[in-house]
Amino acid sequence: MIRPLVLQELGDCEPFAKAFHEELQLPGVFSIEAFTKTWTFLLTAPTVAAVIFGLFEDDRLIGGLGAMIADDLNTGARTANEMFWFVDATHRKGSGAFRLVHEFERWGDQHDASDFRLVHMLSKDGLRFEKIYDHMGYRPIEVAYLKPNPRFLRET
Repeated sequence: MIRPLVLQELGDCEPFAKAFHEELQLPGVFSIEAFTKTWTFLLTAPTVAAVIFGLFEDDRLIGGLGAMIADDLNTGARTANEMFWFVDATHRKGSGAFRLVHEFERWGDQHDASDFRLVHMLSKDGLRFEKIYDHMGYRPIEVAYLKPNPRFLRET
């Protein structure tokens, strides 16, 4: 089952959010407090259209996709932007991940988004994901680069 999460369920995202952070070896330490604060703001701000779709097996949250509508900085077009997309590793063989994307696209269409934007975090499965995105009708438009600030590396 897929449905939008309510504020009281944000803490339930912690296991898969931590797993996402660790699996991709992202910088820093995942903070459920920061996640909850950010998503509480996005989900309740009257001028922001945002959602987290939860993927459930029975009553257990096994993944999710967080998204928001934002105007393109260069064209002003309304765009639906995926902010995170994760499914527990033991449930990746099924259709849940694809159903989350379809729900995201449906939601974006309901909010008059001119296009849908998925972020592809680089990982060891990078080539496989490129084929999946292409199959769903997405094309790459940007690669982001990260350089840690050496001052913060010394302080941690």
